[in-house]
Amino acid sequence: MLVRLARELNCLGVAGGGIYPLDRAANTQGACDMGTLPEFLPGYRSSADPRCRAELASSMGKEPPAGPGMSLPEMLDAALRGELRALYIMGENPLELLPGRAAEALLKLELLVVQDIFPTAACQMAHVVLPAAGFLEKRALIPAWREESRGSGRFPTSWGVQDPTAGSSLGS
Repeated sequence: MLVRLARELNCLGVAGGGIYPLDRAANTQGACDMGTLPEFLPGYRSSADPRCRAELASSMGKEPPAGPGMSLPEMLDAALRGELRALYIMGENPLELLPGRAAEALLKLELLVVQDIFPTAACQMAHVVLPAAGFLEKRALIPAWREESRGSGRFPTSWGVQDPTAGSSLGS
């Protein structure tokens, strides 16, 4: 129905026009761009390409592993087999994606760390729960009812929670 409406209004194929679905996973594109897909480095560069790994190593100071990492289903399977002993989950709830399978796998882990801005079912199972900063908290400026802004400017970014020295090395 939306495609028909956009077509009738001549909103397809023109600058500033089109349909973009905003769903609960709208942040997925940015995460993939950063290299969170198991077979890619940031920028969709192949993890199997030695030249791409060398370029990343020059900026990180350490070469990333050759070849792909594990997908979520592969990680859950490895946990069920006892081959994956710890997992750090950031901003995701595998219990929503794969309910029965994820619960069984997460219970087998020796260490489960969850970092999220919302309390999720994964947080309830975690050994350690870390806070994360939402987009408003990162700027530490929140508009109030009376059109004034409040904020201390001292909210930690999600990076800052993981590593207090990250701000100096990452420029955040």
